[in-house]
Amino acid sequence: MFAYGVSKDHRPDLAQFKVMLGALDPLGLPLATLIVGGNRADDSLYLPVWQQVRTVLNRTGLLYIGDSKMEALLTRATLAHEGDYYLTPLSLKGQQAELLNQLLEPVWSKEQTLTDVVDPDGDEDQPRLLAQGYETSRSQTAVVKEQVVTWSERVLVIYSPSWAQQGQQGLAKRLAHAEAKLRALTPPPGRGKHQWTELAPLQAEAEAILESHRVKGLLQVTYQRLESVRQRRKYKDRPAETEVKVRYELKISRQETAVAEAQRHLGWRLYVTNAPTTDLSLAQAVLAYRGSPQIEHDFSRLKGRPLGLRPVFLKREDHLQGLVRLLTLALMVLTLVEFVVRRNLVAQPEPLVGLYPGNPTRATARPTTERLLHAFQNVTLTLVQLPHQTIKHVTPLSPLQIRILTLLDLPISIYTDLAVASAPIPP
Repeated sequence: MFAYGVSKDHRPDLAQFKVMLGALDPLGLPLATLIVGGNRADDSLYLPVWQQVRTVLNRTGLLYIGDSKMEALLTRATLAHEGDYYLTPLSLKGQQAELLNQLLEPVWSKEQTLTDVVDPDGDEDQPRLLAQGYETSRSQTAVVKEQVVTWSERVLVIYSPSWAQQGQQGLAKRLAHAEAKLRALTPPPGRGKHQWTELAPLQAEAEAILESHRVKGLLQVTYQRLESVRQRRKYKDRPAETEVKVRYELKISRQETAVAEAQRHLGWRLYVTNAPTTDLSLAQAVLAYRGSPQIEHDFSRLKGRPLGLRPVFLKREDHLQGLVRLLTLALMVLTLVEFVVRRNLVAQPEPLVGLYPGNPTRATARPTTERLLHAFQNVTLTLVQLPHQTIKHVTPLSPLQIRILTLLDLPISIYTDLAVASAPIPP
């Protein structure tokens, strides 16, 4: 399990392992945990976790939501063949990029009407637009366990204004950073300034910058060969000669047409699902996928505070498996506590006040378990041991702590009973 692979923490020098979670939406409650070596590809891990979830829940007909690495044809075919549903975005590479361009043509020509998806929790008078889109369908065929499987798949063409805005900002930054690095390659001549005397290495360096910033085709780079000629006079035994120095400069220009085309595609993405429209409309699919980052919150808890799985100072793989499973149980407690409190707050007119240190009037209807637990940090149990009796004292609960226990459907007696005096010890 300890292997070298692509590190999301930017530490390829350290061995790592991978943890795959299957969680129940909208709780984010972990149902299945898969621990594998750090050099394993993500694509092949979805089916084993899916099988674990099926074993836990013992039912079919569920919707499984995953990121673009879940798009593997075998994964989708297996779920469809076994009576389950999937919802996953398609990565915009190769044929799928061409498919997006084809499906956007009727949008550009105004022949295709788009369905608006608004925030269901927003203001009814001024609804907030979350997305727009339309859908089409296609037939898919794959081989699952030596059996040919054919099913109908819906393709959702979705535009997200917020994602488009983020993309605009990201594209502007990438272009600006690439231009700055390209200009820095050929500074004006001066002391300590590197000059390129050969064209091929300069071209390779410029191409690497375009690739790393993903702006190839958006910036045009032209190269200019410059010569400086210097006549050197005869000196003693050295004959007179003409000295020629060569250096290269590059010029950068934006391909405005290509940039405008790239900007027009920002915010658009393809999603695929085999769920019928009667069970999952286009709007429901958008809202369901928007809620899926809850599992990313699970990973941030598991890897960082408060569970702290990373870094791991273990050598035995069975110890590693035990630690991950133990912390996953703790993660289940964190998510379940959070869900119960938030659900009960929905039915109450007053939000929860007093969870934020330094801002006692700040209210929230979506508290985290970490903040809820932090509210109990001042509770202490004091034991006074006498010759024939033990006196117990528990810090009195505050109104905030009492309300949290009520929201958790827990009796206050779980604290007050701790202060009940113990029976006298007979002499």
